[in-house]
Amino acid sequence: MKKKILLGLVLVLCCLTGCGSNSGNSKNSNDNSPPEIKMSDIDWNIKSGIIDGQRRIVFSYTNNTDYTIGDIELDFQRKASTTDDDMLKEFKLLKDTGNYSADDVKKFYITAYNHRFIKSKKSSNKVSCTINHTYWAVTDLKQYKLMEPDKATIAIIKNDKLYTFYYDFQNKEMTMDEDKSGEKIYSWSTSKIAKNLPKTKISKCGGYLRYGRLFYF
Repeated sequence: MKKKILLGLVLVLCCLTGCGSNSGNSKNSNDNSPPEIKMSDIDWNIKSGIIDGQRRIVFSYTNNTDYTIGDIELDFQRKASTTDDDMLKEFKLLKDTGNYSADDVKKFYITAYNHRFIKSKKSSNKVSCTINHTYWAVTDLKQYKLMEPDKATIAIIKNDKLYTFYYDFQNKEMTMDEDKSGEKIYSWSTSKIAKNLPKTKISKCGGYLRYGRLFYF
């Protein structure tokens, strides 16, 4: 199974007009304090839907924080009440076609994510939930109902700086990762190759590892 590994979040954006006011919450442009957010301000939803003509279990949310959300990822773990037989029954098709052992299936977890910029008070598009951070989509609500929220990773943009937060659903605790917070998100490399490339005009550029090769977009 080819796994998608997120290597970076926001790399470039220097030449977009008014970029500071678009995602930096310019009304507090002189405020260098970290943002304060609550998980209850992120109105997330998971339900059955259609993606590319296929029945999927989809994730979407409304950003009710005061800031732009640059990235969000929710992990769901198996409920304590879920049995091994429950897992093997509901994920039987994936076990048979995905080269997973019974032990693998018993340890499955579900991920919901959205890597787009969603401004304050705006709603996201719908994205398929996946199994174990792979490309295998969750296709049945019965699979999702075997799980419960475990943790969330949230990237917040304030005054053109990135702040990474983790929310623990079990302990209902939000913490900021100080090592991954406070960095400016609009920059352009001074490397030789960067000097020969036009500055991108997109809001976010990330790197992904797919099939052993690194792609940027």
